[in-house]
This record gives sequence, C-alpha cells and structure tokens, in this order.
Amino acid sequence: MRILIAEDDQVLADGLLRSLRASGAAVDHVASGTEADA
Repeated sequence: MRILIAEDDQVLADGLLRSLRASGAAVDHVASGTEADA
C-alpha cells in the first residue's frame, strides 16, 4: 500500500511516517495540501 501524508507539523508527520513504515506501508510526505494536489 502506498500512502501520501499531507501534514505541515513536522513532528506529527515524523511520528506518522515512522509508525506507518514500521507496519510495512510505503509512505510519502508533503507539507501542504497544495503540494499533494500537484
């Protein structure tokens, strides 16, 4: 599964990324919804 996280709080994003990756998900992160929509 591939997941895109759009989160501007870097600390929260780091925690989400670590947890999801530890469970085997492929995760990408962008800092805003505008970036996610591009």
